[in-house]
Amino acid sequence: MARHIDKSGAQARQVQVRKAQVNRDAARLFFFQPVRLDPGECADQGGLAMVNVTRGADDDAFAFDGSLLSGPWRPVPWPVARIMTMMLRLLVLFCVVFPGAVAPVAAANLPTAQQPAAPKATFRADVSEVRVDVQVLDGKKIITGLGPADFQISDEGQPQTMLRFGEESEPVALVILIDVSGSMKKYARQLASAAQAALKHLKPQDRVSVMVFSRGTELLSDFSVGLEEVAREIEVGVEQHRLPSGTAIYNSVLEASRLLATDKEKNLASRRAVLILTDNASLNYQITEAQVLRELWGVDAVLNALVTDNAERPKLARPGAFRNPDFTPTDIFKLADQTGGEAYQVDRADRAFPQIMERLRSRYTVIYRPPSGPPGVFRSIKVELSPAARRRYPGARIRTRAGYYTAE
Repeated sequence: MARHIDKSGAQARQVQVRKAQVNRDAARLFFFQPVRLDPGECADQGGLAMVNVTRGADDDAFAFDGSLLSGPWRPVPWPVARIMTMMLRLLVLFCVVFPGAVAPVAAANLPTAQQPAAPKATFRADVSEVRVDVQVLDGKKIITGLGPADFQISDEGQPQTMLRFGEESEPVALVILIDVSGSMKKYARQLASAAQAALKHLKPQDRVSVMVFSRGTELLSDFSVGLEEVAREIEVGVEQHRLPSGTAIYNSVLEASRLLATDKEKNLASRRAVLILTDNASLNYQITEAQVLRELWGVDAVLNALVTDNAERPKLARPGAFRNPDFTPTDIFKLADQTGGEAYQVDRADRAFPQIMERLRSRYTVIYRPPSGPPGVFRSIKVELSPAARRRYPGARIRTRAGYYTAE
């Protein structure tokens, strides 16, 4: 790097600097080597000098604006420069030896992500209907052929009257989310290879959208394309995406929820679901589990997951241990459970994909009118088999969403 700086006058000077990467943005450079000032009336100034780099500089030259903060440019006096240099070196050494002490501070100073407000649930206590997806299992076997008389539903403990009931009759709007981060490439390719066979379990009126994600998300196809085209998009998209490294699972689920919210405005009489393939390994910056659940509940969506066999639930923090509140560990198992879905741990995504698509289509829909209540509160839902149905299936288990939020 050139270290010969002309001090004559207060005008901006153009100085050649080899490979000074400033990313075309304003910056401030620190020189730790001796800097000579022209026209020769000053001696070498050892230590630290600081100059401003103007916005728009390229990587071969930049313009000094002739100032430290304002006024004519001047070198930092030698004693002060020496002290500042030693302080910077001590700070760097401290960060290397004690990284945990500075991590919370660094995280706190990250730019705040603009998180959109969680969409308000669309249930109004006096006019809306609550739609509940229900799955009934006897061991691993799905129980089909039940009717409305076989179910009982309660809202905050109050028995409700069923308005409508259906089994596999309503169209499904499905968002397939595929984790294409580095650790998931093998599983993503397996899922892509089985896409054609898996989508055969859907009906012609069903609509599918596909998104891939890592640190960001990329929409491969929306709900307007046919199922055969969806399969091709999956096969191509897992290989040719343009996403950066990293993993942001909760952000991708939020994006899927927003996509389903748009579809809900156009197709009210549809079931909505998310199917995600992931390893459950990520921290989520300023996105909480409660946010994600509220958005999924708000669009009546069931989340199902294919999770790698080595995935683990997040561990509880030790009592007294520090945990940065800006970062939430992912628990895709809990999201599935709270929305009435399933999370399967698999070693072969290509074998599990067709199975979970078949199970996703084999569910019941229960619709009732909610009782009156205050706005903006969570209300729990409980669905049970009737006594007669329970006698026929004494070991049956029911999967359904935990509840909903009333509109504010």
